[in-house]
Amino acid sequence: MSVNKILALIGAIITSLLAGIYMLISLAGAFAVAGSSAVGPAFFFILALILAGVIVFSWIGFTKLDKPNDKPWKILFLVFGILGCLTLAGIIPGVLYILTFALNIKQQSTAEKETAAATETTGWTAVSATTVVSAVSEHVTSESTVGESDFSESAVSESAVSENNATSESNSL
Repeated sequence: MSVNKILALIGAIITSLLAGIYMLISLAGAFAVAGSSAVGPAFFFILALILAGVIVFSWIGFTKLDKPNDKPWKILFLVFGILGCLTLAGIIPGVLYILTFALNIKQQSTAEKETAAATETTGWTAVSATTVVSAVSEHVTSESTVGESDFSESAVSESAVSENNATSESNSL
């Protein structure tokens, strides 16, 4: 899970708790002023519906993060963050939502980090020792004679690259 998604998760949890409390207070207020005027209860019910919408959209936005088309949801988190910072109780989720919009940090798996580090230092893609041994053994068994074998670089590298690609595909799934 990326840092953006973790920030959005914490913000959505806090927002849900705060909005739930506000909804209960607004519904209690609606029932308290129910006999005095028609405008009072309608206002409190509309406020409760808006808060319910904020809860729903914050959770939908959380699930849509880290997808290829997550820009509209990040903008929604920015809007929620700005609106949250306008209230005293909503400052913490507001800051978390603004950071969700502003930060663009993707976490890599351990295997991706090791491959990236090996590629940066050597310029070569990291290949495990078992990959090389299996490529050599395949090449040796494919030889028809026991005499001199031609360990060409292409046979070892083709097999190593194909196994490395298969490993990286299985890691990404």
